[in-house]
Amino acid sequence: MTQKGKHFIISLGLFFILAGGFLLYLNLKVIYYGETLTGTVIGYEERSQNVRGTSGSTDAPLVRFRYDGQVFQIPAQMSSAWHDFKPGDHVTIYFDPSNHSEVILDTLYHKYGFGGLILLCGIYLLFMPKLEQWGSQ
Repeated sequence: MTQKGKHFIISLGLFFILAGGFLLYLNLKVIYYGETLTGTVIGYEERSQNVRGTSGSTDAPLVRFRYDGQVFQIPAQMSSAWHDFKPGDHVTIYFDPSNHSEVILDTLYHKYGFGGLILLCGIYLLFMPKLEQWGSQ
């Protein structure tokens, strides 16, 4: 790999580390400073995407819970093609009272999934040039 290529890979790794760290920070802020509540999965909300002319969809668990005398029905922050929950399941959620748009479910995937994956990819990219050097010796 050329020196320019190594610098690009390292820069990309640093960007991924910063982006993943920021996404984790946003979730951890809600987890540690928001409200921890119990809710009920009442179904799923479809989220469709259109990327470069290709469309697809995933489903996010829709959670009903009570906070400060009001009943909320909000989709989970992360959606997926597979479902861990069935309607009627009671779940622990993290909720930011100042942002009523979504909740974080108390699972490893929902708390750390996307941000953690981006962070790990960044760490790998950061050390990839060094790993390549060790492999060629």
